[in-house]
Amino acid sequence: MEITPNTLLYIAIVSIGLGIVVGLFLLFFGRKKGKQNLGVIGLVISVISGAIGPILPVLVLVIFVFLINRKHPLDSTSVEPDEIGDHEDNGSTI
Repeated sequence: MEITPNTLLYIAIVSIGLGIVVGLFLLFFGRKKGKQNLGVIGLVISVISGAIGPILPVLVLVIFVFLINRKHPLDSTSVEPDEIGDHEDNGSTI
């Protein structure tokens, strides 16, 4: 099977079309969840990724559905150390 320029053009058109469909889903999903900005960003990135490769819009879909669906930003897991002498010593030992 020979890959011609027309074949590459058809693959690019289908990939961009997939990116648009996925992006519109992200836009409506983001609007429904009250995060329209993430939906618009997902649309743009999905179309751009569709121009790059046919599988990338699916990856963008998974990432942005997670970002839109989460309730709040992830909290930091690092713990700030207490200042020396700022805590109460009750004399108990572990």
